[in-house]
Amino acid sequence: MIEETAAEDTILETTFPPSEVVEAEQESGEEVADDPLLQEGLFGSYQTRPLTPIGRCLDIGHCPTLHKTVAGRFEEVSFPYSDHYYIKPLLAHAHLYEFATYHILPSLQQFTIQRLIQLLTHVDCSMPHAVPELAELTRFVYSHTSPVTNEVPIRKVISHFAAINYTCLMKGEFKELFSEGGDFTVDLGQKISRRLLASGGSTQELEQEIEELEARLHQLETQRETQTREVKRLNNEIREWQNYGRGTSSKRGRKRGGLV
Repeated sequence: MIEETAAEDTILETTFPPSEVVEAEQESGEEVADDPLLQEGLFGSYQTRPLTPIGRCLDIGHCPTLHKTVAGRFEEVSFPYSDHYYIKPLLAHAHLYEFATYHILPSLQQFTIQRLIQLLTHVDCSMPHAVPELAELTRFVYSHTSPVTNEVPIRKVISHFAAINYTCLMKGEFKELFSEGGDFTVDLGQKISRRLLASGGSTQELEQEIEELEARLHQLETQRETQTREVKRLNNEIREWQNYGRGTSSKRGRKRGGLV
């Protein structure tokens, strides 16, 4: 093993002598240093070439920029209905829906309905200005849309919202609009009747569930009374057996004492 190692060291020393490697490096360095054209090109590139903008110094792409819509900004900023009037944006959506219907733009119609619903969710019908605003919106929608076989989407939204909040809206201008009759009265009447029927059905189901719970409670109370009586009976038996055991042991003690 010692001879093999020595042989390998000898081969390495003869194949790559350190002196020759150093001389080769010095010769290549002298050639680069002695080339004036190469030096001038290197210095010129460093002096004249501007820095790459930081956005393009690495090939990793740009950060995506997201721009929020007006609806997104509306959700972030607080516009309480108690302090603001919504009639202008409500009518703006209604006008845009009319425009989309006239030019047969279903995507714009759907977009307008989405924004209208988003705005209506922030309307507090208990506020005094809710009645005149919604009455004006309803009058515009039903006078600028034509009835078809199926209910017009924007009419359905308006009548549905009115049916949900009819207890707060059925007064003033809104009550006058309802008393005029027409398509709106029919749509609102149908939705109110459906709501009442649904509430009546839910009340019946609730009453039935209450009766079932009361029956179950009575059954559990009966079982509890039965179990209580059974526990008492078992306790009495245990006491009797304990008394019997004590009496038997005392009798045995007396007999043993007599025998002694």
